[in-house]
Amino acid sequence: MNTQPLIGKGSRNRRGFTLVELMTASVIALIITGSAVMLLFYTSREGVKGICNATVEETAYIIQNNLINTIRSMSAANGMTPDTSAACYDSNSNLLGYNAIYTFTVNSNNALTTSRFYYDTNASAVVYVPDITQTNSKVYWGTNSKYCKVQNLYFTSSYNLDGSYNSSLVNCFLQVSDNSWSTNSNYGAPNDAATIFRTFSVLMRAN
Repeated sequence: MNTQPLIGKGSRNRRGFTLVELMTASVIALIITGSAVMLLFYTSREGVKGICNATVEETAYIIQNNLINTIRSMSAANGMTPDTSAACYDSNSNLLGYNAIYTFTVNSNNALTTSRFYYDTNASAVVYVPDITQTNSKVYWGTNSKYCKVQNLYFTSSYNLDGSYNSSLVNCFLQVSDNSWSTNSNYGAPNDAATIFRTFSVLMRAN
């Protein structure tokens, strides 16, 4: 009796992968993996940029809203007085405006309460002092944080069409950034930080 195992034709043709085939498969796998990693990187970067943009936008909106509502309630008759000791200049030494102003509120006894709005460069925040005689009455808007920073705030006065001075109309220039968070976390290009500029005017309406 013949006890040799039967060997099919398909078994004779079986073989392993050649070196060329293995190298080709490895290259394809590396390309796919690299594409997936790059997609993940860009997705993460755009996600961080989106968070930074939203945070900066929200902070700028809150500060602008607070400034508008508060300055609007001040005395239009007394207007605003710039703090000349807090002058703001550009890189060419041109006067841009003032980082601080004084405003006034008329009390029931017709006495004036002096308030101050200013940009605190140390805290990178907008500060409102309702009564300058009360040193502990400071209100901070947009304090410096890891994800957001007030870069600048300055004020200018306005002029009427006839060229006369209008101290009751205050022009505000606000700059808020993400404190270079997107750059520091290596999710964005060096010049890709989120920054917003807000320019708006507020008319005082109180007597």
